[in-house]
Amino acid sequence: MSTKKPFKLGLVPKLLIGLALGLVIGLVVPEVVIRVLVTFSGAFSTYLGFIIPLMIVSFVTAGIAHLSAGGAGRIFGGNGNDCLSFHFGGGYPSLHH
Repeated sequence: MSTKKPFKLGLVPKLLIGLALGLVIGLVVPEVVIRVLVTFSGAFSTYLGFIIPLMIVSFVTAGIAHLSAGGAGRIFGGNGNDCLSFHFGGGYPSLHH
């Protein structure tokens, strides 16, 4: 008995099929439905634009928290005073340690 692999479509064919379906649906569906979909699309895009940076910061923070006690200090190059002196020193790195 031979087993057949399931047929898989690549990304580009899926995009082209989706584009064609969207075009056909856009020509057939009433304008009211299209306006609702466009509104949802805009709201979802705004939501993603807000939430993705928060997810990135949380994953980086969690990764740093899982480091050993000495590991996190090596990432930031000291005890934090360097960051403060860089900020309050007008953007120039500090010369003292």
